[in-house]
Amino acid sequence: MKKSMTALQIAGFLAVLTLGGACVGVRVRQGVHDADAYFEQARRDIRAIEAENPGRRGHVHQVCVLVHDRHSSELVEVTTPLWLANACLDLGLSAAEHDRDYGLHERYGVNLKALKDLKRLGPGLLVEINDEDTQVLVWLR
Repeated sequence: MKKSMTALQIAGFLAVLTLGGACVGVRVRQGVHDADAYFEQARRDIRAIEAENPGRRGHVHQVCVLVHDRHSSELVEVTTPLWLANACLDLGLSAAEHDRDYGLHERYGVNLKALKDLKRLGPGLLVEINDEDTQVLVWLR
């Protein structure tokens, strides 16, 4: 039973990826040594989103992620529809319920249950991380 549940989860994940693949926007830029301009543009966009939705009362339809790896000088931009992000979170929660959360909470302080329903958070900044190796912005649009 346990093996079939894992196979079912993998099949579900692959189905979500297949169905949502056309909906996901991914752009990888090589040789970006200074990503400040990209992050400042993203912050301007986030401020505009938050100004249009005071109190984060608007509707969320996309999850946006901007990541810069300072060592590899790669900049990755991802935009995905909310339904796909929620489907991936559901799969992660399902795995966590079966003691396979891969230490996300212990290692990164990520509580998948708190992110269960992203739309309730409203549009705007979700998380910003800036350490010596990586810079990350995640926001809801």
